[in-house]
Amino acid sequence: MSMTHYAVIGTSYQQSTVAHRETLAFSPEEIRRFLPAVVSTGAVLECAIISTCNRTEIYLVSEEPDAALSHLFQCLAPAKGEAASSLFVRGYQYYNRDCVQHLLRVAAGLESQIVGETQILHQVKNAHQLAAEAGATGIFLNRLFSVALQAGKRVRHETAIGVGAISIGSAAIELLRRKLPRNESATVIFLGAGEMAEQAALHLMAKQQAIVRLRIASRTRDRAEALAQCVGGESFAWEDLTDGLAEATAVIAAVSAPQPVLHLEHFARRNEMATPGERPLLCIDIGMPRNIAPEVAQLPNVRLFDLDHLNGVIDKNRQIRLSELPKAEKIVDEVLTEFGEWYHSLKVAPIIKSLFRYSDEIRRQEIERNRKNFRPEEWQHLDALTSSLMNKFLQMPIKRLKALANDPQLRDDNLEAICEFFALGENLVSKNSAPRHAAK
Repeated sequence: MSMTHYAVIGTSYQQSTVAHRETLAFSPEEIRRFLPAVVSTGAVLECAIISTCNRTEIYLVSEEPDAALSHLFQCLAPAKGEAASSLFVRGYQYYNRDCVQHLLRVAAGLESQIVGETQILHQVKNAHQLAAEAGATGIFLNRLFSVALQAGKRVRHETAIGVGAISIGSAAIELLRRKLPRNESATVIFLGAGEMAEQAALHLMAKQQAIVRLRIASRTRDRAEALAQCVGGESFAWEDLTDGLAEATAVIAAVSAPQPVLHLEHFARRNEMATPGERPLLCIDIGMPRNIAPEVAQLPNVRLFDLDHLNGVIDKNRQIRLSELPKAEKIVDEVLTEFGEWYHSLKVAPIIKSLFRYSDEIRRQEIERNRKNFRPEEWQHLDALTSSLMNKFLQMPIKRLKALANDPQLRDDNLEAICEFFALGENLVSKNSAPRHAAK
């Protein structure tokens, strides 16, 4: 029996350095060029690549895994350099059931650096789409990626594994949204235009529920303007901080500096303009070392939060996510079992199809032979009735065939005996491409 195997080779943040991951990373254009070459010889039947900042994984479908991997490594050398194969070998390789389980866990966010993060689900979807556009997928990878996306969505809808912020930037925005009134407009100033500020600003714009005026100030004006364009905000000069603070609703400080950049004098204008009952300026300091001088917390019209406050939010949310792991893993196991049943059913799919065809042919012959005994207005009813009877007769044999397909003791001669018993013809077993040991 010809058998089709799943395989994945990959590396992630758990096995390799950033430098090594950069070497193995594929851009979308590189994937479009690489995949057709991989599947061109037939050694690899189907192929897809997931490439993110934290992982690069190549999924394969083949009849001969060793030959497929050998061909893949030959294709990798000109695409990613001679060292690429050895870097992948240092990572991980999973086959058949383990390969399927791995992709389900990846899509569910269980293998992510931040457990439960949602970005990976979009990355898995994009990886499948790229592979399909390159003509490198078929029934096996299409089914696998479809099921993986379903598993990922179920985990996020049926558990709380993705709830709550567990990065500094997202925790700052969670605190900001918690402290500011809902559905009220606000002016939020970001100090700094680096990675942390960008992460927080993007998170704010994705989560905003009211009109937010976003203002960016950086000691490097060009970087402030670039971030402002990216998030739909506006930049202003660092020298205008005092005036900006006087008008702001909140400040998020994310500057890389050895000393605080905001001191009491920066709030002088705001103090002068303060009115009784006015809402205090919300200041969230996510810099390390701190960006806002500690004595600012003593001002009556300022509320200052730093990393110690955020770490409490993060730790609480991390514990919530970890407590949801058993639920998420149960969903993955359920989907894995369903996938295994589908996969093994491919062994008997040609037999079932032939059985239906043979039975329907007899049904139609009998209808034609007896049509004269019925009025024309009864013919449609006769067709529906006989079709229903046929399906009911076949229901139990087909159910037993599918159960038999999941039996690890099933042999080719068992299937051949079934074909002979029903007089279904030859070569039905040889058309089957599903391995007995691929998924359980």
